[in-house]
Amino acid sequence: MYKDIFFDLDGTLLGMDEEKFLHLYFKYLLGFAYKNNLVNLSVDLIEEGTAAMVLNDGSKTNEEMFWEILNNKVGYNKENHAPLFDKFYLNDFEFVKESCYLKKEAKEIIDTLISKGYNLYLTTNPIFPKIATFQRIKWAGLNKNDFRIVTTYENCHYSKPNLKYYQEVIDKFKLNNNEILMIGNDVLEDGIIQKLNIDCYLVTDSLINRKNLPLDAKYMSDIKGLLEFVKSLPKV
Repeated sequence: MYKDIFFDLDGTLLGMDEEKFLHLYFKYLLGFAYKNNLVNLSVDLIEEGTAAMVLNDGSKTNEEMFWEILNNKVGYNKENHAPLFDKFYLNDFEFVKESCYLKKEAKEIIDTLISKGYNLYLTTNPIFPKIATFQRIKWAGLNKNDFRIVTTYENCHYSKPNLKYYQEVIDKFKLNNNEILMIGNDVLEDGIIQKLNIDCYLVTDSLINRKNLPLDAKYMSDIKGLLEFVKSLPKV
């Protein structure tokens, strides 16, 4: 019997055109950087910082890995420059919302699970600061306080699809793998949790399968089917 439900965010609870999201994200981030004299900020630099978080070996937080790259490459450091990034996420980042759309079933799914006593965890890939992730939770029409944890670059030492990312959450809350269900839309990043003997539910209306992997998740449906599934679950 499940007791703990892991949720991906982007594409799962929050509708997203990923290509458009990345285009707008870099457009407005670099525009903000230009206005604020961050002349050395570039797409390549952000991608290098992101790659460092994806390859994190656990020795540092993802946040520390990201800022280490920016500091080493162009001399941007967390103390002086993180407040500027926060300003971007509180203001110009809102324009990126155009690439996303509300999944009206998402809130009912979350509310249904809470009413039945399940513990919820927002296991979104922790390559963004919490300020950016909290914004996207709002875009999804959800409340960050509905989740026992929201994984962000501040509180994680690994990233998807590294199994140690999931294990870090499991260890933090002392969870039983047999009582966890992962709900996501990425066959690799979310589906890989099955290697820990954890069941996975893939949401197919925004399925991502870049490596053409086998669709071997225990459950699969669009988000309407997911809503019916959670309605059918017993109370904890």
